[in-house]
Amino acid sequence: QELDQISALALDPEIRRSNQLGINRTVYAAHKFLQREPQQVCSVLLFADLACGARTVQRVLALLDIAYPAATKAGLVVSREGQEAPLGLGGEVFGRGGVLALLLPGPLHSAISFC
Repeated sequence: QELDQISALALDPEIRRSNQLGINRTVYAAHKFLQREPQQVCSVLLFADLACGARTVQRVLALLDIAYPAATKAGLVVSREGQEAPLGLGGEVFGRGGVLALLLPGPLHSAISFC
């Protein structure tokens, strides 16, 4: 759903007008949607439930690669049987087929050490 929102945002005439530097519209829309500029993201930690489909995981990774090319990316793709959603953050549970990307300002190794 968020990927579709980013695609729609890329076509928004307001985004075209505000893109003074002539950045690729999809990249610019991703920065606006995710509210992070490339210099603010040093690493990305990604978790995905394969129930969303391999194509969705590939699209998310491709978008993150073009939007944040210098950021280190790592993550985990899980596939589970049953009704319990495998992704959650705090008290919020993301439904089956979700993708969660944490855009981090620091190096990935410090985020993993913290976990």
